[in-house]
Amino acid sequence: MSFSQDFIDKVLEANDLVDYISQDTQLKSSGGGGGSQLMGICPFPDHIENTPSFSVSSSKQVYHCFGCQKSGNIITYLREMRGLSFPEAIEQLANKAGIPIPKDEMPRREVDKEVSRKKEMVALNEMARVAFHKNLMELPKSHAVWQYLQKREFSEEIIAEFELGYAPDDWEQLSKKIMGRSKSLELASQVGLVRKRNKGTGFYDLFRNRLMFPIVSHKDECVGFGGRVLSKEDQPKYLNSPDSDVFHKGRLFYGLDKAAKYIRSADKVVIVEGYTDLIALYQAGIRCVVATLGTALTAQHAKLLKRYTRNVYVLFDGDGAGRRAAERSLPILLTEGLFPKGLILPDKVDPDEFLKAEGPEELRRLLSTSPDLFELILIENLKGFGGHASEKVQILEKLTPVLHSITDKRLLGLYLQSIAGRLNVTPEWAWKSIKNSKPKEPQQQATARQKTEDNQGVRELPESLIDLSKATKIEIELINVCLLNESALQMVIDYEAGAEMATATGAQVLGLIVERYGQMPSKFDTLTAYLQSRVEPRELVAKHLKKPLSEMESEGAKKLVNECVKRLKAAKLRQKQREYANKLADPSSKNMAEQLEQIMNIHKSRHSLNRENGSEE
Repeated sequence: MSFSQDFIDKVLEANDLVDYISQDTQLKSSGGGGGSQLMGICPFPDHIENTPSFSVSSSKQVYHCFGCQKSGNIITYLREMRGLSFPEAIEQLANKAGIPIPKDEMPRREVDKEVSRKKEMVALNEMARVAFHKNLMELPKSHAVWQYLQKREFSEEIIAEFELGYAPDDWEQLSKKIMGRSKSLELASQVGLVRKRNKGTGFYDLFRNRLMFPIVSHKDECVGFGGRVLSKEDQPKYLNSPDSDVFHKGRLFYGLDKAAKYIRSADKVVIVEGYTDLIALYQAGIRCVVATLGTALTAQHAKLLKRYTRNVYVLFDGDGAGRRAAERSLPILLTEGLFPKGLILPDKVDPDEFLKAEGPEELRRLLSTSPDLFELILIENLKGFGGHASEKVQILEKLTPVLHSITDKRLLGLYLQSIAGRLNVTPEWAWKSIKNSKPKEPQQQATARQKTEDNQGVRELPESLIDLSKATKIEIELINVCLLNESALQMVIDYEAGAEMATATGAQVLGLIVERYGQMPSKFDTLTAYLQSRVEPRELVAKHLKKPLSEMESEGAKKLVNECVKRLKAAKLRQKQREYANKLADPSSKNMAEQLEQIMNIHKSRHSLNRENGSEE
């Protein structure tokens, strides 16, 4: 989904960057920028610091870290810290501000109705999350649910962070809470909180006497729940919310809302199978971890992970089911161009049990030395291999769907060499054998499912970022000084400095600033935040946020603009003089007298410019 710039501007104006960043770090006034400048400890997990170096400008709606050099606006913050795509960030900001999202393909009335319905579904889940968590916190520590949590060794801090809850052994506690909301019981049944009675009228609670795990999407919305039994008599052991318009098991990971920033900073993700396994790893300090929701890994899961990292570590239980799950995930991950590694734990041991027995450092060590998941699966298939020709063919046939799923040809070549070495055949023979074999039906079905899910998924907004890295130092200095205050920018406009820029990208960025200011002269402070979504690297348009530029007075800024423009003009004149000198040196050149005159005129212009600058060459 794409959005007009007008809609994006409207959404940005309705949200405050400070509100979002304050959720992750404490901000205090630094005394600068008329009280709009705030400082705090950098919230990005890959930058550990004790002295605050993270600056946020509430007036400009931008942030910049003087330590790790990260900078951006509210959209880039949501993308880097929460792992949202550009459209998802805009949608989340719009929803928070109560701004309807335009959908041209549907009549306005239908759009409003659909958006309202989904919002109410999420609101019902949010209400249930608060109620379940409150239930848990009000129970005595002797209760069975607390006994279970203590057995798992979950701290109260981690229980609060994941907002674990308790659904009481009551048929109507939640139903009665929902009853007060007009027409909400029907929607509550669609998201799986309640169910219609078979006889008579009314609804009853679906989750009863269960430890509740709220499932929060990467867009920070509570979309469903997982409930674990506390009594062996109750079945099933885990009960998940049913698929609905806001909850899709095949597109969600448990814990991704918490882990996103750690995945990005570590540039890797660990996949486990269960809620408690994830919490155990997270509590042990292995925080780049997500869990599937009782379902096999899907193509949509792989696409979601690719937004954060390409390095995937599959950590499944050491039983047969865990091994089969790891094997099924391999072609899905490879199809998406990810680099999967695998760690299968000892027989009948899950990650939580392994942590308790061996400790987090041992698990970290094993993860760091994990082989490619393909190698792991290959070794599994070679168990009992006797070297017979028929066995070689059978093993290749089994691996063919996996090999067909590899999109990186370099990786395919290396895997073929590994297969050839272990089967004692040539890589050419192995390649010829799989090239002419069609993927088996299960893989074809997986590909078809992937195409269907692609069509249903969110389409990324194509963003054409301007690469400012090729701009000269003078150009970057001029761009930053004109973002300091309006009088400096007005000087740049009056000088028509865009014509003096040495590079096309420098001129393009300056043109954007001038155009934007001309359209919205009353919103000068928003220029920096606007550029943060248009320019790469972003830190090049954030230099005015730090010393010495940030402390420069108006007169100093004007003087610097004047100096930058003169230096740009001088550089342009030197370039022209070199061009004419090269032409003059060419024996076949014509109009030599005219070119010599041009060189003399440029020399006079440079001499005049140097006198204005108070220097002689």
